[in-house]
Amino acid sequence: MIDVLSCIHYNRGLQHARAGRLGEAIKSLAGEMSYDPGNVEAWNLVGLCYYRLGLYAMAGQCWGGSVERKRDANPAAAYLVKLRTALEQGKPLFSQVEVLTSRREYTRAAQVLEGDILPLFGPSEMLLCKLGLLKALQGKRDQAVQCWKQALAVNADSEDAGRYLAEMAVRPLSRLNNLKKKLARVFYRPSPGSNLS
Repeated sequence: MIDVLSCIHYNRGLQHARAGRLGEAIKSLAGEMSYDPGNVEAWNLVGLCYYRLGLYAMAGQCWGGSVERKRDANPAAAYLVKLRTALEQGKPLFSQVEVLTSRREYTRAAQVLEGDILPLFGPSEMLLCKLGLLKALQGKRDQAVQCWKQALAVNADSEDAGRYLAEMAVRPLSRLNNLKKKLARVFYRPSPGSNLS
């Protein structure tokens, strides 16, 4: 019976992940992992979902948990090496974006995020939402909207991207004060995954 429930949760999680519903995928896979904590495929897929959300520390924890359960022939070991390398290279870049944003140098901050950070990590909901905010603050409405649509393509359930798109639809760019306050809250928290060793 437990094997059947485990399989149902895993397959449901896989379907959600393929459909870009990452939060739902994580919930289903967590259910699977409660029935079969040794299923490294589930650990790896949850890690991938967290990675696509831009929650790099959580991705690393899942992949680390996977490697603890199975060391040999486990792709999570390679994922961890790549993640740690990207975080090491990305940490000063995230800091640079935060400093540039605090100075209201939105164009340069967007260039670092788009030209240096995105190539390191690939598209994630978090990075695309932040890039969209920076584009909006530059007055590049169409580019901001495109970033948020890309974030929704990564995670169809992205509350942030949906909210930003809705706000952009009702607010002209000349009234970005609330958006600037939100940007400050988004950027002035610890860099993603900075505590991953």
